[in-house]
Amino acid sequence: MKKTVKKGLILLLIFLLALAGYFVWFFVRRDDRGTAYTSIEDADLPVACVELFGRRMNPMKGFVEDNPRAAGRADLTVLPEDLRLPVVFEEVNSTVSGIQYEIRSLDGERLVERTVLESWEQADREVRATLEIQNLLTKGEEYRLTLAIATGEHPAVYYYTRIVWTDAVQMAQMTDLACSFSEKSFDYAAARDLTTYLETNPDADNSSLGHVTLKNDFNQLTWRSLAIRPYGEVSVHLRELQGSMGCIDLEYVAAETGEDGTERFYDVTESFTMRQGAERIYMMNYDRRTNEIFTFFPAGGLCWEFQTEKICRQSAMPRGAIMHSWRTGFCGVMMKKSGRAPRCLPSARARRICATSTTRTESVSWRSARPERSIFWCTAI
Repeated sequence: MKKTVKKGLILLLIFLLALAGYFVWFFVRRDDRGTAYTSIEDADLPVACVELFGRRMNPMKGFVEDNPRAAGRADLTVLPEDLRLPVVFEEVNSTVSGIQYEIRSLDGERLVERTVLESWEQADREVRATLEIQNLLTKGEEYRLTLAIATGEHPAVYYYTRIVWTDAVQMAQMTDLACSFSEKSFDYAAARDLTTYLETNPDADNSSLGHVTLKNDFNQLTWRSLAIRPYGEVSVHLRELQGSMGCIDLEYVAAETGEDGTERFYDVTESFTMRQGAERIYMMNYDRRTNEIFTFFPAGGLCWEFQTEKICRQSAMPRGAIMHSWRTGFCGVMMKKSGRAPRCLPSARARRICATSTTRTESVSWRSARPERSIFWCTAI
């Protein structure tokens, strides 16, 4: 009798497990068939930046909640000697009703200063203000600066940057060198001045413009003489300053005009690590990464100048296969058959866009043109 009961319970358990497995398979299959893909649009928030060394730098994205951790390790802003820091808010669509800032220790435990501004200037879609920071900072020590702005559309938008009060001359020279280096790389003749920084290695990979360092040859550094140029403004980011060492990133969109007049666009990030010597600045490291912005999916495949094969390999895609594709904000394209958690190439963040084409907005982000699944032809190169 006991054996019969035990056998019946086992059979019942097997039946329930099989039933549960069927329902899981059914709902997953149904979800995959009926999935509706929509684009995720960015919040329409102003962009803040600081004015240093005669240029706008360290663009900061806004947050509707006061959450410094969401900003990660923010850019570093070197304060002027007089502690008067000009800031600019761009793409402001409504009247600003208030601006304030707060300075804390990096861990957020110690409040140094909190000030509400009494005046600012607003013209068109820009707001300009000057932070007259009190002389309460220790020179050479980093702090966290939180900016907050209130507009007619948002009661509070928060921005974060690290600040340090130190000698700004060194960082100004490094910034000028980084911008000059980048500009000259687009001019074959002017780029001759950059040969002193090259450390050409015959074993370096010169087959792709997707990744260029000081070990690549001169043709790689100068874009293989392609008709390519910066498109729009260059975003300058001060990343680190430790003693005589400084790190600077330049981010911009580059455009290439083909023989047929069509244009291709690329996301470019140039990273500089420099050291201030007694007589000049030494280039310790240079890293340029370029990813094509696929505004359409050509029948002939990808631009051959960039590593299509690498993209296919890292995405586990067989060459010649047609797959669904998703675009990331900064790293190009990622592909996978299923609609679940697609694997991305190295990137800060990823965004799924399900459209056959995309259009460029005024910001760095991209938005879907149509809520449809897109396909991508992964071609052999």
